[in-house]
Amino acid sequence: MSVYGIDLGATRMKVARPDANGNPVLVPNALGEPYTPSVVYFQDDDTPIVGTEALNMAFVEPHNVVRQWKRHMGTGEELFRDSDKKEYRAKDIATILLEDVKKSIEERTGEVPTDVAISVPANYTEKQKAETLEAAQAAGLRVICMPTEPTAAALGNTVHLRGDGLVMVFDLGGSTFDVSLLRVRGNLVEVVRTNGDPELGGQDFNARITDQVIQSFTSQYGYLPDLEEDAVFYAELESRVEQLKVSLTSRDQANLVIRHDNNLLNRKITRKELESRTQDLVHRALALVDQTLKEAREDWPNVAAILPVGGGSRIPLIGRELKRVSGKNPSQNVEPDYAAALGGVIAARIECQRQGRHAYGEAGALPSLDLFAREVTSHPVGVSAYNKQMKALQNVLLPSGTPYPSTQVRSFALAVPNQTEARIIVMEGEDENPEESCVKLGEFHLDGLPPYPDLTERIEITFELDASGLLTATARDLKCGKSAQMTVDYKADRQAAKAS
Repeated sequence: MSVYGIDLGATRMKVARPDANGNPVLVPNALGEPYTPSVVYFQDDDTPIVGTEALNMAFVEPHNVVRQWKRHMGTGEELFRDSDKKEYRAKDIATILLEDVKKSIEERTGEVPTDVAISVPANYTEKQKAETLEAAQAAGLRVICMPTEPTAAALGNTVHLRGDGLVMVFDLGGSTFDVSLLRVRGNLVEVVRTNGDPELGGQDFNARITDQVIQSFTSQYGYLPDLEEDAVFYAELESRVEQLKVSLTSRDQANLVIRHDNNLLNRKITRKELESRTQDLVHRALALVDQTLKEAREDWPNVAAILPVGGGSRIPLIGRELKRVSGKNPSQNVEPDYAAALGGVIAARIECQRQGRHAYGEAGALPSLDLFAREVTSHPVGVSAYNKQMKALQNVLLPSGTPYPSTQVRSFALAVPNQTEARIIVMEGEDENPEESCVKLGEFHLDGLPPYPDLTERIEITFELDASGLLTATARDLKCGKSAQMTVDYKADRQAAKAS
């Protein structure tokens, strides 16, 4: 069976697989469309419908449609409740979307997909990555790797064939912004540093246009349509705003026409107006770019190329501002929309190669790519441990920017003499007070330890990051050999843990 690359976007899903020559190509959905809107519509019988039909139903039954779900991944926030009171969260929406992807692949290719690579935002936390993995498993897909979206987009744009040097990937998607600095050396593509803003994306630019149109409508007609009672009006406005934003990437001005009851607004908006209202968003992204360069201890003269990817990167102001701060023209030879899915195929082939097995395409087993890629962590991870004053502190084992796959080991002393058990709490965050500034990923225990009066460093903690950046933590008592292990696995009812 072929390997597949899936770009599980906030607004659109794209799928790719290798052709007969091993080159990644798009797989259209069951309707023949090159992408599927990442929208779910719940019918009266609660059967979910995905894609274009669901998007159209947003104009008719907006309260039964779930959109822009991706920012809620890992939060546990309820996004929809059906007539049977079943709750749907972002992870459940992702499962429904991936089930549709799987069905489309089967209908278009005749294959039952198994091995897939799903790209994720570079700033995703351990919890968000784990929930993405769980959603895929619930959909019947086996994820062999989860490349970050900037890395997948770089691979999809054949960054490994463009020569050696540093490459900046500026990835502005529908709901998230990521920036990664990659170093290409021969057949190695290595992420040097990566950062992301989970609250910055194309939808934030759209919101500025929406506010502008609403102000014009209110000024002209003296009232504001009610968000609850006039949900269809706002659904239609959202669609018109997206069309306007796209038009303004190639035109100096465009018109947005919207109607409420018998009141018609025809609002001309110029590119200059849009840029004025969104300049702070662009500067927010550029601040993260600057931070990434500083953390990597690099300067713009050392960057060989800038790859703007993601639909939002088409905004002309972004290209101009990137050129202003870098002194370089962002590359025009890029595929901004489908590259993450295409690059997912390459990432999957690299992972199969790492595992010592063949990846498959249309014509059967594919030869080795002789290409290697390494990602880095975007969040520090460690364990909470007491200091001599019995204050809990975060001890980072995996700093931000750690390349993976990776294994890190550190030993700790028990808190008090003759202690017979140890509680290991895995935290995401910096070296600060974990109760105030860190996020708990899980905990596990070592029980039945032989008591010793001394406080030597006898508990060895090992953190292992696999090729997808998923974490397994192991604790071992160096005195008796007893061990326990935890894989960060955000199932609702348990942490996957075992002791031996």
